[in-house]
Amino acid sequence: MMNNFQHMHVYAGGMVCFPFIEYDKWKPTITIIDIAQELEKMFIQPPNILSSANLNLLNMFNENPDKYYKFLRD
Repeated sequence: MMNNFQHMHVYAGGMVCFPFIEYDKWKPTITIIDIAQELEKMFIQPPNILSSANLNLLNMFNENPDKYYKFLRD
């Protein structure tokens, strides 16, 4: 894992906030393709601010979305 990697849905310790596979939402019919599609959404769509694991990035996004996206690109 990269030392400085940051994402809105990744906790400081590296755990991913991924409600799609939480115990109470899991269904045996969910496929690896479903999981991959949800991960793809997490990385290409605007962040889900209701499910943030990184408060610093959440605050940055709420205060200035342009600064947030520039931070991610850098």
